[in-house]
Amino acid sequence: TAQDLADPNARLKDNVPPLLWRALMDAFPGDALAIEMARAAPLSSLGGLLHGAQFAATVGEALRFIAEHSPYVADRIEVAFLHAGNETVFTAWHPNDPVDRGRTSELGIGLVWRAIAEALGADVALVRVEFAHPPFGPEAVYEAFFQAPVHFGRARCAMVFETPAMEASVRHANAPLFAFMREHYGGLIAQMRRAGAENALPPLRAAILANAEQGAFSAQAAAARAGLSLRSAQRLALRHETTLQAMIDDVRSEIALALMKDAAADIQAVALAVGYSDDRAFRRAFKRWTGQTPSQHRRGPNGAATS
Repeated sequence: TAQDLADPNARLKDNVPPLLWRALMDAFPGDALAIEMARAAPLSSLGGLLHGAQFAATVGEALRFIAEHSPYVADRIEVAFLHAGNETVFTAWHPNDPVDRGRTSELGIGLVWRAIAEALGADVALVRVEFAHPPFGPEAVYEAFFQAPVHFGRARCAMVFETPAMEASVRHANAPLFAFMREHYGGLIAQMRRAGAENALPPLRAAILANAEQGAFSAQAAAARAGLSLRSAQRLALRHETTLQAMIDDVRSEIALALMKDAAADIQAVALAVGYSDDRAFRRAFKRWTGQTPSQHRRGPNGAATS
């Protein structure tokens, strides 16, 4: 609702920001709106990430803190901070990127770049910036903002630094405060993940069941129906001490066992119903699930066929 959009404390549904971006894109075609927002938005948009990062000793420590604790601000964003030889890369990806064509990630990277200069007070230069999407406005706008070459149509959205630059000092470095912030926000992230896993696993299983009705049993299809990236779905399952494939196999097993109760059901038909075009592969999977072959299962414990 309009009231939700106007409330700074309201948590918008995940499908709302892409719709807003699309409306803005229609209203201002040819403008690099995400960069202009990154230039004008308050750095408080980064929330607790900035409160902790500003006490790091170096820019590298600060960027690692932001990457590790980014779910505190956006629980579905995937941020990485990694070294690759002489270069250090800060990347961001969000499930909304395919819908808003990367503007959410572009805005996030722009805010982090501003934070380095304004909040951390660090004198650090970029080697280059990379975006997976095409420019949304004049490329000169991007290069003026980042003060570095900006490349489009790459495989990722990322800021690239020279690795030695990560040793640059942060203006308000304070080791005891930084240690406290790491512990505090680390605890908050752990709580969020536990709560999120408890709430999100049933929808993931529901997505697998819904796909099963259409004969789709791939991990990618399950993640997509649940509104998650494949990696996010896999991580969610791991937090519950299982795997996405194991969840899919559980559903396959349940369906297969239910169909096998009908003595007239052909084994090959059951195999097809749970996504196996090769009945030999189904027999191997069935034995892995139950410890028995389909024929053994049908015969029952006394060796007689079950009805």
